[in-house]
Order: sequence, then structure tokens, then C-alpha cells
Amino acid sequence: MSSDEERIQEKEMDARALREKRETLEREAERWRKQRDRLNESVKTLRDKALIERDERDRINGQVAEVKADIRNLFAEMDGKRNRLAQIEMELESERRRLPPKDKIERSLRSIEWELMTTPTMEMKGRESSLIDEADSLRKALAEHRKLEALFDRRLDSMADSKAVELGLRERREEIRRLHETSQEHHEAMIQLFRKVDEERKLADEAHGNFIEKISELRAVDKELGRLNAEIRGIDLGQRERNGALRAQRRRELNAKKQELQEAAKIKLEKGQKLSFEELKLLYEGEEEEEEE
Repeated sequence: MSSDEERIQEKEMDARALREKRETLEREAERWRKQRDRLNESVKTLRDKALIERDERDRINGQVAEVKADIRNLFAEMDGKRNRLAQIEMELESERRRLPPKDKIERSLRSIEWELMTTPTMEMKGRESSLIDEADSLRKALAEHRKLEALFDRRLDSMADSKAVELGLRERREEIRRLHETSQEHHEAMIQLFRKVDEERKLADEAHGNFIEKISELRAVDKELGRLNAEIRGIDLGQRERNGALRAQRRRELNAKKQELQEAAKIKLEKGQKLSFEELKLLYEGEEEEEEE
């Protein structure tokens, strides 16, 4: 084996090792590419879920704002009802202080009416008019008490309204508490999902970096393979050129030797010497070559 053939064999072994390395790098690059794409898809899915949680949180927070507005209105309504209740109670207290007790008025009125009905007319002279006036005054006082009772009923109604508003406030506060809890659940879910997004994106970036690294290594291997193949072609071409020159030299030497033998055969023929079959064949070939020329 010539030195050129040995060199070519060595270069081809190096090229084979590089091709094997290239196949390994291609598999690794494809693995990192798939992992990157899978992680990027996971990032997209997780981000979409996080945005859904955020939108749901914001929607609930909007409901909280509406309920808070209702609470403010209820507080304003409660203040109005409390003010009206305070006014009613002040009126009740004032009327209570001004009017004598209702049962006392009723007893006095019954006493006067009994006296008017049972006292003889002659004995009532001079007193009847004053008793009638006093009875009218007592009846007016009873009418004031009936107004006071109506005012008391209004007080009860006002208290009932206040209680209803207070109950509505408690219900709204409980609703806000529930909404806050639900909003917080969606907020925490959103935070967890965005954290997972960051983790997956970091892994995707690492996978992409590894993919780019393998692509860079592949390019370096391709460059080295190209250099080796060029060297192999160069060695092979040089070897073929040298082999061609050697064959041409051999042909020239054979032709010279053949021509020398042909000349020797001609001389023998001219001298009348006996020629061998090989010598005759050489002479015949020489004549054919001359004819072709």
C-alpha cells in the first residue's frame, strides 16, 4: 500500500468518525428541538390558563365593587332611616311628656260621662257645661294619644325598615367575604400558573440554547468533513496524476523497446536470417502502425 493510499485511508477513517459524530449531534439537536417545542407549547397553555384565572379574578373583583356600591347605598339608606327613627322617638318622647297618661284620661272621661248620665238635671245646673267642656278636652287628649299610637306604629315600622336594611348589609358583607375568598383563590391559581410559566420558559430557553449549541457543533463537523473530503480528493487526484504519468512513461519505454526489437528483426530479415514467430509478429505490427500513420 502506497503512502497516498495510507493517507487516504486515515483521512477516510477520520471522516467516518466525523459522520458518526454528526449523526449523534443530529439526534441530540432533534431531541433538544422537540423538548424546546414541547416546553414552548406548555408555556402557551399555562399562560392561557393563567389569563383565564386573571380574567375570572377581575370579573369577581368587579362584582365586589358593585356589592360595595350597594353597601354604600345601604349605609346611606340606614343613616336616613336612623335619622327618621330618631325624629320619631323625639316626637314620641315630647308627646309623652306633654300628655297625661292615657288610662288616667280614660278614667276621668268615664267618670264625667257617668256623672252626666246619672246626675239629675236639677243638680247638674251650673256644672253641666263645665263637665261637657272637660269631657271634650279629655276626648281631644285621647285623640292625641291615638296620634301618639300611630306615631309609635311608625316608629315600629321605621325600626323594621332599619332592621331590614341592616340584614341586607349583613348579607352584602357576607357576599363580599365569599367573593373575596373566591377572588383570592383565582389570584393564587394565577400566580402559581405564572410561576410555572416562568419555570417552563426558562427550561425552554435552556433547551433552545442546547439546540443552537448542537447546530453550531454540526456546522463545525460539516466544515471539518468538507476539509477532509477536499484533502482526500486532492490526494486521490495527485495519486491518479502520478499513476497516469508513470503509465505514460512505461508506454514510452515499451514502445522504444518494441521499436528496437522491430529494427533488429528488419536487419535479420534483410540478412536472410530466419525469424521467430514473435519477430515476424513485431514486423507485422510495425508495418500496420506505419500504414495507420
